[in-house]
Amino acid sequence: MRTWRDFGKWDYSLLKDRDILPESVQKEIRSLIQPSDSIRTKISKLYRYMQDHTRYISIQLGIGGWQPFDAAFVQEHGYGDCKALSNYMVALLKTAGITAYSVLIRPGDYRYTFNESFPSNQFTHVIVCVPFQKDTVWLECTDSSIPAGHLGFFTENRGALLISPEGGFVVHTPRSTPEQNSQISQATVVLTSAGNAGVSCTTQRTGDQADYIRFAMDKVSPRDRERWILKTLDIPTANLNKYSIDGLETHSPEILLNLELDLPRFASFSGDRIFFKTNLLNRYTSIPHKIERRLSPLRYKYPYLDRDSIVYKLPHGYVIETLPPEVRLTTSFSSFIAKTVLLGDSIVVYTRSLQIQEYVIPADHYAEYRKFWSDVVSADRAQVVLVRKPW
Repeated sequence: MRTWRDFGKWDYSLLKDRDILPESVQKEIRSLIQPSDSIRTKISKLYRYMQDHTRYISIQLGIGGWQPFDAAFVQEHGYGDCKALSNYMVALLKTAGITAYSVLIRPGDYRYTFNESFPSNQFTHVIVCVPFQKDTVWLECTDSSIPAGHLGFFTENRGALLISPEGGFVVHTPRSTPEQNSQISQATVVLTSAGNAGVSCTTQRTGDQADYIRFAMDKVSPRDRERWILKTLDIPTANLNKYSIDGLETHSPEILLNLELDLPRFASFSGDRIFFKTNLLNRYTSIPHKIERRLSPLRYKYPYLDRDSIVYKLPHGYVIETLPPEVRLTTSFSSFIAKTVLLGDSIVVYTRSLQIQEYVIPADHYAEYRKFWSDVVSADRAQVVLVRKPW
């Protein structure tokens, strides 16, 4: 560990000759690849092959905490830990003529500071890097549900060590953007004069926000999926009539969730008036605690963007009495816009955009952070007031 190069050379020596697959497997791998396939297509095919033929099991015996099972063992038994599955993935790519490397990294929700100036074992996980001349593909080999090239919050935006025959090279995994981790919802709500509502909604999730659905929905029963959807909606009166999930089985970068709901007693009454909250889908209710002097920074798993658009069709015999005012908030780490407008006499359109730009918010920004979320909670409580038309 005198230098990162030395540490990498030593670690690479543990991988030597452990990336050899049986000839029958090599023949199978080559049959998956078409001459017309781009390099990225080849990587995606082989990554899906790895996901379909293996599962993550963490077993370390003797030197196994450092040295992975060889690729032939993983192929035969169908399991391995992170370094074994990564070494196996490198072997699959090698069979297709694609050079790839194992990368040592420290994963998790909390992004520990990577001390680049002090060569040492700061790592507890292994992923794969496929470098191109102008780009790089990163592969997380312990997850059977994500698309090729997507790391997720577990290993994104942190220092790591690429292991090569020439030694170790410090690298940095990609930093995602709010737009890459988006949740875009569009809904139509038909409100009756009895205060009930019928809802049709489509939500598109990408990046780390799509992982939220993948982790919850992968390999679970339809009934468990329904329970998860209702729990996530957090609407006590909701009845789920129909749903579909597009992109889950195909490991698409985008997940599309389509819902049809009935909401009994969605609106409340007072005399001739009907009240309902405009934010139906993505409401914040918790305000951070008041702290006189915070010492540690605030950490997000990833930056993200939420956009909601809801069309309310008003019941016959009622007109708008009050609409919520427009709200615009901007801070050093975030932005928020909520707007409610009337179209014609019977349509209300609610739009909302919430964006978190940063992974880390300094401790001395806590007052700004708390005020922002307090204002968001207040905006999310806003109501439309309808009044019965005079005869």
